Amino acid sequence: MESVPLQTPKEHLRQRLRCSYYEGQNRALGLWFRGWPALLFMFGIGLAAVSYWVVGPALQTEIGELDKDRLTALQTLLVTVGGSLIGATAVVSAMVVYALQVNVERMPHALFRRLSSDLRLMLAFVGTVLLACLIASLAMVVTQIEVVSSLFIALWSLILVLILFGYAYRRTLDLVNPSFQLNYIVKQAQQDLARWGNFADKAFRAAAQPTVAQDSPESTFDAPRLKLFLQFPQWTNSANESLFYAASLARHYASKGDFGVVNAAYSAILAIHTSYLRAKGNTFVAANGFMDSPLIGDSFISDTLESLRQTHREAITQGNERYMVANLQVLAKLAELYLRIDYGPYGTNKTHANLAAHYLAVAIKEVLPQNRPDVLMQGVRLLSHHAQCCIEYGGADHIPEVTERIAEIALVGIVREDHFPVTVCTMEELGKLSLALLTSRQKYDLRFPLHELRGDIQNVALLLLKNTKDSALGNRHSQALAGYYSATSQSGFLAMLSELANQLLQAEADNKDAEQIIRNIRKWSDQLYQTQKELLLAVVEAQSPFVFDMIYWITHVTQILAALSAAPACIDHNRENLEKDATWLVCVLSWLPDDKDSVARLAHYQVHERLFECAMQLYGHGCFNVAKRAASLLLSWAFRAGRYQNGWGTLEHAMYCVAVLSLRPELQAAVSHDKIQEMMGKYPVPQEILDRTAQDIRSKVESPFQSRMFPGIEHEMSQEDPETLISALTKIANLLSPHTANDPVPSRFGH
Repeated sequence: MESVPLQTPKEHLRQRLRCSYYEGQNRALGLWFRGWPALLFMFGIGLAAVSYWVVGPALQTEIGELDKDRLTALQTLLVTVGGSLIGATAVVSAMVVYALQVNVERMPHALFRRLSSDLRLMLAFVGTVLLACLIASLAMVVTQIEVVSSLFIALWSLILVLILFGYAYRRTLDLVNPSFQLNYIVKQAQQDLARWGNFADKAFRAAAQPTVAQDSPESTFDAPRLKLFLQFPQWTNSANESLFYAASLARHYASKGDFGVVNAAYSAILAIHTSYLRAKGNTFVAANGFMDSPLIGDSFISDTLESLRQTHREAITQGNERYMVANLQVLAKLAELYLRIDYGPYGTNKTHANLAAHYLAVAIKEVLPQNRPDVLMQGVRLLSHHAQCCIEYGGADHIPEVTERIAEIALVGIVREDHFPVTVCTMEELGKLSLALLTSRQKYDLRFPLHELRGDIQNVALLLLKNTKDSALGNRHSQALAGYYSATSQSGFLAMLSELANQLLQAEADNKDAEQIIRNIRKWSDQLYQTQKELLLAVVEAQSPFVFDMIYWITHVTQILAALSAAPACIDHNRENLEKDATWLVCVLSWLPDDKDSVARLAHYQVHERLFECAMQLYGHGCFNVAKRAASLLLSWAFRAGRYQNGWGTLEHAMYCVAVLSLRPELQAAVSHDKIQEMMGKYPVPQEILDRTAQDIRSKVESPFQSRMFPGIEHEMSQEDPETLISALTKIANLLSPHTANDPVPSRFGH
């Protein structure tokens, strides 16, 4: 760790002064924004007093004593100006009322009454009338000697009247502004809920609380507060009215296409619910599955969710996609907000969040018949985000239900061609959710949600393979399942899992977070081979090019599991299980069919190359047991697939892989000469193919190994010692065809 240079006293003082300056500036700005009208009024009064004190005496001396005619004219002027201002006030007030009445159709009647009786606006009009009367009444007190004081009062009163007119105009614009209306009703609801919350706090402090154990459910449950709220069920009336007003404004402006106001209205609903949860405190009761309680339900939450459900149906009826998305978003945000409810030590069931998530899932399901793929994709993302929030806030038990809903939505892309992007989006979100579960640092057991999520992914993939056709050009299966199985997508699950594994391999042995994540990966990999075996066989049966992605996924995940078993942060128990899971997973490839037609199709995907790369990577990580198993599978596949003449030279290239692996002392037992002879007896290969393969290997021995620029077996052969490799290849060729060992070696190119 780099040392931090010490500050000199002068630098320290300069930093303190700078911090004090910015702190004072922030306080001054905060004071200005909170009370600028009062500050401006006080400044005006002070300016008037100072100006009169400075200019008044000199001006009075300059004017002197007015004669009777001028005094009469001044009195007439004051009366005229005062009367005119009174008339102007009446005109302005009439215009304000008209402006409010014009906008009454877009707001509920009760809200209109509340806004039309705005206290500030009324005080502004009363102030203008009083100032106008003051100006007119100055005609009664002005004298020939004291003129300046009356003129100063009239002048500043006129200025204040004009300012109040401007304020009334701005206030009227605010009152008819929907954003202001929403802020107004939110503020009213928050103030009312805060008052009830403070009242409940006082009641809690006044009540005598018995001593309870810290780990008991009663240790955090606020019984006096709940009793108070049950005695006064009307404590949410103001908040309920505000929610109704916000929903009404959202409905009105959605029909007009102004979704800025719609989003602001839904933000107001969220703000009111946040204040409601804060005021209610620890009085929520979670469902336990064994007994019902009237305290579990919350009418405030239920009414809001039901109102949003009805609004969503209206949006579907109107065919308004943006309105649908807005309703889904507010439901998802409410579900996330309810996850923060504290139910006590044993309240692991996030009852109200689950209820909101159910409303969200049902709302998405109602969109399915409407041919709205964009809305469905947005809904899938919202459900996935909610599931990730469940991981963060301790609601993992609800994740299987959410993933099941997501998987159901994915099926629409299988049935309808124009909804294919929905399936793609669904697999991407399921991949992200899988990684979120693996990286969770929560202490609860994630085995069940991990296995359920894995099963949902498998079901989607199987249904896709059985109900859709694929081709090498279309590659539809690979596109649909790329979010989880793709070997090339940098945002897919496999790429993110690889990056996570690299970070875990670099973690120290005492890193508890890394230990927890490895434990999660171990739970995820348990019985992983079963689902992948079923899916691999289905892919081969469907003759889909997706088999390449499956083979690569299996070998790559095998490498990850085996490498993590050797990570410093992996404990002994997980190390053994990860190595076992990696071994069983790579053995899934032994179930590849070896009939002639299947081998001809699989030869294109170079199964032996994938197994060779897997074995080499495992050997590099020091995972010799799993590497030996991969090498054994490679040798077995060499003779199972090499029995047929298909033009790919599978047996020859597989023997090159075997030769390179045999040069590793730890892997020699898996690819020894005895093993080769055993496979030759178990999977008989026509002698003609063996002879030709042996001759091709001997021809390869005669040419230099210089293919350093190409990946795979050619590159690995070029990295080995030539004499040692030639010896190994020669022995293999003689094992395959001993009677041609002394035959002349033909040229590989026929000359």
